[in-house]
Amino acid sequence: MRHTLVIIFALFNGILYANSGDYRININIKGLPENCEALLKDFESNTDINRTRIENGKATIKGQIQNGPRLLFLTVLAGANSYWCNFMIGNEEVWLTASVNDFPFKVHVKGSPVNDVFYALNLQLADDRMRRDSLFTRAKSIMAAPEYKTELKRLVREMAVIDSMEIVTKKEFIEANLQSHPAVLELFLLRSSYEKEEVANMYLLLSDSLKASAYGIKLKNYLGIAKIVAKGDKVFPFTAVDKDGKTFSFPIANNKFLLLDFTKDYCPPCVQSVKELKEISKKYGSQLEVIGFSPDEKQSWLKGLQRDQPTWLCLWDGKGSAGPVMLNYGVQAYPTFVLVDAAGIVVARSVGYSAGSLQQLLLPFLK
Repeated sequence: MRHTLVIIFALFNGILYANSGDYRININIKGLPENCEALLKDFESNTDINRTRIENGKATIKGQIQNGPRLLFLTVLAGANSYWCNFMIGNEEVWLTASVNDFPFKVHVKGSPVNDVFYALNLQLADDRMRRDSLFTRAKSIMAAPEYKTELKRLVREMAVIDSMEIVTKKEFIEANLQSHPAVLELFLLRSSYEKEEVANMYLLLSDSLKASAYGIKLKNYLGIAKIVAKGDKVFPFTAVDKDGKTFSFPIANNKFLLLDFTKDYCPPCVQSVKELKEISKKYGSQLEVIGFSPDEKQSWLKGLQRDQPTWLCLWDGKGSAGPVMLNYGVQAYPTFVLVDAAGIVVARSVGYSAGSLQQLLLPFLK
C-alpha cells in the first residue's frame, strides 16, 4: 500500500509541474564537494537563466522557459573544477542523476520525452566528441611551438575527420526524427551543410507546432533570407546601437575599409583576437575602421566590452544569432570577419582566429 501511495504521489507531482508552466530540475550528482554552485544558461544566447547552491550533490532549480523546449547548458562550479552538460526541456519536471564521470556527454536528464530523443543523439556522438576534446587539448598545448608543426597538422586533420563524421550522423538523425524538437534544432544549426532548397523542403514537412517552436521560427527566418552576403556582394545594411544606446547605421560612409567583427563574449578565439585588432586598428587607422557586432544577450555583451576595452565601435541589435544581421551574413562560427571596401562591397571574409591571421587577411588591401 505504501509503495502504491508513493507512485500515486509521484504521478500527481509530475502532473502538477507539467501543468504549472514551470520547469523543475532535480539534481543529484555523485562525487561533488559538499558545497557547489549550479549555473543554468540558454545554450544559444548564453543568457543566464538561473543559479543555485548544490549541497551534498543535491539541488533543485525552478523557473520558466519561454517558447520551450529549448536547449539549456548547465555548469557545475566545484572549487577548482567545473562540469557541464546540455539538455533540451520545456516547462516540466526532470531528474538529473549522475556521477561527475558522466560529464559532459553522458549525462541523461530524465523525465522529458523531448530530451530522451536529444540524449540518444548525444550518446551516439559521445565517444567521438571525447576523442576530439583530447585532440583539441593537445593541439592547444603545442600550437605556439614550431617544432610540433607536423603533429599539429595531423591533429587538425583528425579533428576535421571527426567533425565531418558528426555532420553525417546528425543528418541521419534529422531524417529519422524530423518531427521532433531536437531535429529542428539540429537542422537549424546544420543549415549551411544543406542546399537551401533542401532545408525549405524539410521545413514544409514540419508540424504546425514545430514551425511555431523557438527553433522552427529560426528556420523560417533563415529561409526568408534571399541570399547570404558573399565576397563580391553589396553589404547587408543594418542599424544597431552602441553601449550607450546611440544608434548607428552600417555601412558607415567614411571612405575607408570596414572590418566587421562578429564576436561572442564567451568565445576564446574572439578574446584572443582583441590584441591584434587593437594593433591593426592603430596601424591602419587612416585606411580602416573596425566595427564589432555581437549577438549576445545584452549583459554578456557589456561584460565582454568591459573586459576587452575595445578601441573601436561595437554594436548590438538585441536580436540574437537568428536575427537578420547574423542570418544575412551567414555567421555560424566565431569570430567571423567580413572586410568591406569604401564602395560597400565585400572583398574578403574569414572564420576563426590565429595569431597573425588578421594581418594576412588585410595584406592584399592595405599598405
